[in-house]
Amino acid sequence: MNMFRANKDLNTDKSDMLPVMAKVALIACALVHFSLLISFFVLGIYIMAIINCFSVSIYIILAFIIGQDNLRTCMLVAYYEILCHAVLALLLLGWESGFGLYIFALIPMAFYVLYMTTEAGKKRNVQAYALCIFAMLILLLARIYHVVRDDTYYNLSTVINNIFYLYNAFICLAMLLLSSLIFSRKAKENQDELAQKSAELLKQSVTDRLSGLMNRNSMMDYIVSTHRVNTYDNRCYHIAIGDIDDFKSINESHGYDCGDMLLQMVSKIIKEHISEPNLCARWNGEEFLLLIMSMEKEGAQALLEGIRTKIAAATLSHKGQDLSVSITFGMATAIQGDAAQKAISVAEANMRLGKESGKNTVKVS
Repeated sequence: MNMFRANKDLNTDKSDMLPVMAKVALIACALVHFSLLISFFVLGIYIMAIINCFSVSIYIILAFIIGQDNLRTCMLVAYYEILCHAVLALLLLGWESGFGLYIFALIPMAFYVLYMTTEAGKKRNVQAYALCIFAMLILLLARIYHVVRDDTYYNLSTVINNIFYLYNAFICLAMLLLSSLIFSRKAKENQDELAQKSAELLKQSVTDRLSGLMNRNSMMDYIVSTHRVNTYDNRCYHIAIGDIDDFKSINESHGYDCGDMLLQMVSKIIKEHISEPNLCARWNGEEFLLLIMSMEKEGAQALLEGIRTKIAAATLSHKGQDLSVSITFGMATAIQGDAAQKAISVAEANMRLGKESGKNTVKVS
């Protein structure tokens, strides 16, 4: 039953945390390159030290300017920086230093970057595969270069190579872990957004837009599907149909916008008096159907009298005029063995009798 109530958003509006997480990743990259800068400077590999100076600068700038609008561009710049740095380190230091691991780590990151920052589509998939193929091609060419040349510009000791290898392996694992966390966060945001939109679509499918009440189809489906349960073991429920009196003349005299405002006023009053497990719906034009299951017949009639009295006492200010309306209710009781439609038909007949006997009344049988 609750699915037909006005649903709250599954998630409150919140700022996208993806740029913030990407900023953290960029700062971490700057720190990694700064540590490499110090290492290369101490080892006397000044070319790589200078290159890492530029890398640190790039990441500081990216961390400073990154936002939702330029997220994809900043992440791609970081992607290509890692690729270029890894290739240069491979050419100068050789495979034993472990810098080739960064290229392996970039392959899944290509999908992470594009899937997090680009709209879904065939073009995005092509870009991701292109980045992966490009990284693998660079890795292959670097390997062929070392096989042919069989030497490096800087011959490091086994101990230094092992330290570099372990350090780079740790950083690559951290890169993949952080990328996975960011990717999973984005996937969760997408799932929440999809769930929220699904809830909104469900609400729209069962709710009358003007009044905010259930619409006729959703109420009818609910009554038919729950009739047997609600009348089981000689139990009963009540159906009331209310029709705003002289509503056509109001539309003709004051305009349809005024009529809509009166409908909203009446709907609000009805909603204020109806609570679970009872339900209400805009039935047809200026008609409303109330499903009352929590009361005996006398209590249901008293509830309708309260609604009728409140509506008759309410006023609407429109273009300098105070307008008021009344409503006529017809009520019937649905019992075991009868079809659900029978109670609806009896309630409609009682409502018409109420109209004929003077309006602004509650007619019960």
